[in-house]
Amino acid sequence: MPASRMGIEAIIFDCDGTILDNELVIEKATLKVLAEHGIIICQDDLLPFVGFPGREVFSHFLKRDGKSADPEVHVEECIQKRRAVIKARNSEAMRPVPGVVEFIQGLNGYRMAVAGGYGQQYLEEALRALGIYEKFDVIIAGEQAPRKPAPDIYLLTAKCLGVKPENCLVIENSPTGIQSAKSAGMYCIAITAGLPQNYSHEKLRNAGVDGIVATFAELGKRLMRDQMNDL
Repeated sequence: MPASRMGIEAIIFDCDGTILDNELVIEKATLKVLAEHGIIICQDDLLPFVGFPGREVFSHFLKRDGKSADPEVHVEECIQKRRAVIKARNSEAMRPVPGVVEFIQGLNGYRMAVAGGYGQQYLEEALRALGIYEKFDVIIAGEQAPRKPAPDIYLLTAKCLGVKPENCLVIENSPTGIQSAKSAGMYCIAITAGLPQNYSHEKLRNAGVDGIVATFAELGKRLMRDQMNDL
């Protein structure tokens, strides 16, 4: 649903791959954990799963390769192992997507929120580490609502912000996140700065995204130019 001129009152950010430049760290951790279970794949095999919950990723490959009589039993184990690997590489995992800190610090006049897939503590630690925690009015974690692509997390975020869904702009980087935002009736822009270079933008378009930008500098210029009217 395209926003009308001056219609955007709130900006909601996804976290992984949108604020945090950690998609590569997540991919490497996923590959490592799968290898420990005897499943050897490459990074290209994970491209279709960018933005997917870890549970779905591990469940898919465990079932596909038949390494376990009951794959679901091992999914939680894989998730915990991956979290440990990512935590061990914390400094790399907490690196910001280029330009995002400056973009967020320069935003004024909007209600601001993060709606991420990870836990509350993880999200708050990440935002504090980047020095942008105080910019956000609301932080909604993955455990507070059904996972994307369900619209619940974005609807809950809008409710907590006190803003109607149609007056919210969502910044995302994955098809599942885009589907979640669009199902919630929100305007959604995809930022590709944190995505692998060989990631197909067609997947973002097929998910129903309203616009795609390569950098936060580009998004900032569009916001300044016409209050979303040209997006």
